[in-house]
Amino acid sequence: MVNEEQENKHVDEEKLQEEVEREIEALDEAWRAGVVHLIGENEVVAGKGAGIGKRFLINYAYNFLRKNLRQAENVFDIPQKRMLKVGMTYEL
Repeated sequence: MVNEEQENKHVDEEKLQEEVEREIEALDEAWRAGVVHLIGENEVVAGKGAGIGKRFLINYAYNFLRKNLRQAENVFDIPQKRMLKVGMTYEL
C-alpha cells in the first residue's frame, strides 16, 4: 500500500512537471511572437458543497464585479496582440 502511494505521488509529480514544461514552452513561443505583457488573472468559483446563496454570491455577483470594475489591460492600454493572460482558479 505504501508503494502504491509513492508510485501515485511520483506519477503526479511527473504530470505536474510535464504541465510546467508545456506552459514554459507556450510562454517562450509567445515571447518569440512578440508578446511582452503577462497579465495575472484569478478566477473564484464556489466549491462543490457550497449552498445556493454562496454559489450565487461567488459565481455571479463577485465575478460580475471583478470583471466590470478594473481590468488591467484597459487601465494600461495594452494592445491585444502583445498580451498574454495567465491565471489561477480558486475554489471556495
